[in-house]
Amino acid sequence: MSDLVIETKKLTKIYGEQTAVNSVNLHVKPGRIYGLLGRNGAGKTTIMKMILGLTPITSGEVDVFGQNIKGHEKRIYPRIGAIIETPGFYPNLTGTENLEIFAKLRGTPQPNAVKNALEVVGLPYKDKKLFSKYSLGMKQRLGIANAILHDPELLILDEPTNGLDPIGIAEVRNFIKNLSVERGKTILISSHILSEISLLADDIGIIDHGVLLEESSMDELEKKNRKYIQLQVSDIPKASLILERQFHVTDYAVQDEHNLRLYDTALDMAAINKALVVQDVAVISSQICNDRKEERKIMEILNVKIESERKRALELCKNLMEKHALIPIVGSGFSFGAPTDKGGTIPSVEQLRKKLCSYISKYSGYDESDLKEIEKGDLSKVSSDFWGIYDRMDDEGQKSFYTYVEENFQDINFQSNVQKAFLEVRWPCIFTLNYDSLIENSTRIYYPIVPYDKINRYTLNGKKKLYKLHGDAKRYVTTGDKKYFILSRDQYVESLKDDRNSDMLNELLTVFSSKSVLFFGCGLSEELDLLYSSQITIKEKVKDIDPNQQAIIYISYETGESAAITDFSRRKKDQLTKYGVTHVLRIFSEQESENFFSNLAKMAAKIPQPSIERFLEKYSSVRFDELKNDDIECRAFLFEENKIWNSLDKHIVTIPGYAVERSLTLPATKFISNGEPICFISGNFFSGKTFFLLELARHFMSRKVYVFPSGIKLTDSQVEVLLEKKNALYCFDAKSLSTYQIKKLCDESTLDKIKSKESSAVIVIEASDAPMYKYIFEARNATRTFQQFWISGVFDTEERQEFNKKIGAISLPPYVKRETLLDYVVDNEKELIGNIEACENFLNPEKELLAQNPKRRTKALIMLATEIRIPAKRAIRFGIDGAINELIASCRKKNGASVIERDYSTYEGDSSGYEFVCNSKYWIIRTLSAYAKAQSDSADIIANSYLDIIRDYRKIYKDDDLMFYQNSEPYYFFDHIQTLFNQRWFQNASALMNTIYDRLLPVLSDSFQFLHQKAKGKLEIARIQIRHRHLAGAKDTLREAVLNITRAIKLAEMYPTAKNIDETLLHMTYTKGRILIEFSGISLKYVPQAVDTCYKVYDMQQSIRYDVYDFTTGTGNDKKSFEEFKHRLITDSTIQGFDDLDVKKVEELLSRWSGKKFRLMRRKKKNK
Repeated sequence: MSDLVIETKKLTKIYGEQTAVNSVNLHVKPGRIYGLLGRNGAGKTTIMKMILGLTPITSGEVDVFGQNIKGHEKRIYPRIGAIIETPGFYPNLTGTENLEIFAKLRGTPQPNAVKNALEVVGLPYKDKKLFSKYSLGMKQRLGIANAILHDPELLILDEPTNGLDPIGIAEVRNFIKNLSVERGKTILISSHILSEISLLADDIGIIDHGVLLEESSMDELEKKNRKYIQLQVSDIPKASLILERQFHVTDYAVQDEHNLRLYDTALDMAAINKALVVQDVAVISSQICNDRKEERKIMEILNVKIESERKRALELCKNLMEKHALIPIVGSGFSFGAPTDKGGTIPSVEQLRKKLCSYISKYSGYDESDLKEIEKGDLSKVSSDFWGIYDRMDDEGQKSFYTYVEENFQDINFQSNVQKAFLEVRWPCIFTLNYDSLIENSTRIYYPIVPYDKINRYTLNGKKKLYKLHGDAKRYVTTGDKKYFILSRDQYVESLKDDRNSDMLNELLTVFSSKSVLFFGCGLSEELDLLYSSQITIKEKVKDIDPNQQAIIYISYETGESAAITDFSRRKKDQLTKYGVTHVLRIFSEQESENFFSNLAKMAAKIPQPSIERFLEKYSSVRFDELKNDDIECRAFLFEENKIWNSLDKHIVTIPGYAVERSLTLPATKFISNGEPICFISGNFFSGKTFFLLELARHFMSRKVYVFPSGIKLTDSQVEVLLEKKNALYCFDAKSLSTYQIKKLCDESTLDKIKSKESSAVIVIEASDAPMYKYIFEARNATRTFQQFWISGVFDTEERQEFNKKIGAISLPPYVKRETLLDYVVDNEKELIGNIEACENFLNPEKELLAQNPKRRTKALIMLATEIRIPAKRAIRFGIDGAINELIASCRKKNGASVIERDYSTYEGDSSGYEFVCNSKYWIIRTLSAYAKAQSDSADIIANSYLDIIRDYRKIYKDDDLMFYQNSEPYYFFDHIQTLFNQRWFQNASALMNTIYDRLLPVLSDSFQFLHQKAKGKLEIARIQIRHRHLAGAKDTLREAVLNITRAIKLAEMYPTAKNIDETLLHMTYTKGRILIEFSGISLKYVPQAVDTCYKVYDMQQSIRYDVYDFTTGTGNDKKSFEEFKHRLITDSTIQGFDDLDVKKVEELLSRWSGKKFRLMRRKKKNK
């Protein structure tokens, strides 16, 4: 008898002409969890159905418990429990009632079977909730309870975690694991997510298009696919000695005489490489290799001669083009053979190589043996030799080469049918490896972008971009500069290093990282090898693509009588695997190629093109899906605040059941209903500003409502079009509008326009920005009042009662009076998360997440928490895309959480195919704060991360100071940094900010905005020093704060015509007043300066109707220091004797602050 619970032998299922399962041999061992992994449609469910007898077997056998299922069904199937696809239950019965019916139908003898099954999956027994009211997670649990009702020996579960939130996934995973470990069940489970299978399964089978590609234990798979650093050196014994003695490396393996694998990827490779070179060990290469199975892409080979496969190929391309995500890269095979107007013909790579060899032979003076060796080289190597002798060629030789280039690469007005069909397709842009001008000569819709040339956005004039990666023959002939005719690898590497080509390189990397690529006419050994093997990081990018969203497609043009009936070359397949190719389209004739692109062009013509209207419509006509109060999924919303937007691509906003109507809702809706064009929502972090914004949106569903989530950055053009909408409500969450855009909306003329359209705008702003916007609004509007709805982080009595009533349904602790919402979540984290394993990983993420690659990951987390949404293009520019992908993989592996994810639904037409989205700012802040607290070197790493970000922005906007400051300001604004390193978890946040500001000073010393923020940071540090009675240190810190703010004001005064400079100077003067008030508390000689500065603040606000900055409205430390300062002015008679004290100003200030008239007696006394 077999020792296997399930064994299939050449199991096959065919539907019509389609083979769904092809000769599969599965081996499931007793007491183990076997994970069947494959993408949707791979054949997983079909295999399970055949095992269970739910669909006929075309051929092959299935043995279960050592017996063939055919003829033994009655013995075998009662020993199996299963869920296939969606569990089916009676909607109007409770969970218990449903299971009792199934228990009777099965004849289950155990009296407590239903109760026991429900306990295993964590559902209540005899609960009154109907199945129709169950959440998706509860339905899945009930399905598993039904499967184990009769205590089966074998469980077959088809995607049991599908559609669940991270917490639900973790819970289901735990009790499935327990069924195997504690109850000895054998489990066959399917999934399309490797990270889930890897957390559950003991053994794994990988299936694709019905074929079982691999079967092994998870332990074997982990060993085989471990992440490592590949180190190639000249001397292995010597390198091994250095690694062991100097760096204490023991976990490594020697592969051959030049290659080592280092399995600790956190090693400082810069230090290791330096040590090796210093000790005469040449380092040939060192790189991190990701050979994990989850990063291996299964290649699909499609033969376009076969109708079904041709349809599949066209459908694949069409689906990608609907997202405007398919970008072609064309090689020499595309242009080869096209005649030029000067009697030439575009050569193939081989023809060009031979031509260069002929020049070398004629002009180099090399001997015969050298020439034979050169002849063996590929185009890149031959080109290197050619350019090496180029300057030695006489005038006749150089002129001959110019003529060759001019005659064979320029002025092409002939197109083959294939080329015409290809260019009829609406490509978003094209990358070409060719030097010729066929594409731009054939159609006027593409504008050539050439290396080393600056792009003038005005000359583009709506044209699509044609990126000529290897240069341009016409530019070479015109200038005579060989940098425009990139033939060799050295030239290619040099072009990549040049800053002038950074935009083109970034576009290429963004396409490979976030979109899909179609290779057409590209040779493997020549063109793709050069493209991938240079210093460019394409190989790393393609390893991170999502096969469910992206594709790397290679068109294989094959000729010969037997090509169409021959299997695709295994060697060629292995070569393409190196380049991350996911699909190969086999084409065997020009006619097939023409037909394919003609059909694709027709499909593409029907796809709506990106437009501002299409973009805006994505965020309109939303409907609100409110979860039930008792839906356990509501818990996740407390941590993952961005979950509310998960279905926005379907125009759905999801509201958790615990959401309460705030007391300000009524006055806010009245304000909007009265026809007011604009109002603002502000509040501290985690106060519920977004929920309040959505409350207002729900009240005005009779209007055209637009809702823009946090981090969706609208362009000026999009805002202009939006403001033309009539009877609309524009709801802008934080960071969806720039500071400049909000200021423009505050203009009286803009507000008049909004009002004339019978529309209104509601804008969420940061609490620290509210005074600035109030000042701008008051200065620009003669009659309107700045209306701000401040959302408190503390519930009032009615809000608290409603909240407690709702959260009781999901078994959460009650909210306590005067407790902030942030405190509530922090104090109840463990109860909110529930699952112990998930809780540990969620609450202590820094232990694993920032233990490896901490510099890049820290930079990535800072940017995600600050910007919320980061397009792939920007992530690549800042060098954080790899780190974010690592964080995503690590989070999923540990707890299934989607605190960071890719959003493919946002971008159309932009070079970014997706955005990285921060779903839980709470979690990232918690992680950064915990890391800052736990690691001794964290302050240095964090400060350097901020410095890198500022430098990157400076590099991007080197010629545009306005854009630089607009984008970089969140990274040096005091309040923003203070939010990220929250004192709830990290008490020494002020000292960290001091380190950050000191690190940024050299690059921002001429920025008055930065110096202002630095002064604010110094003020907070001084207050901590005062609290700890370190008065000498506090004086030094405050003295530096005064110097910083004084320099900031003087710098700002140098730009009297700058935008909003009056408000900026007012704000800085107010900050100076706060600093001097604090300073006067420990040194009386600063009292006169404090008085003068306070008086100046009020004097500067005479032109507006209300005091935006008022020392009497301060809170916390500001309020305490001000009250002491005021008391000191009134009671301390020694102050009144200071020669430089303006008593009249003191009297006016005290009268303003108290509402009473003051007269002070002046005593003659010298300053001390």
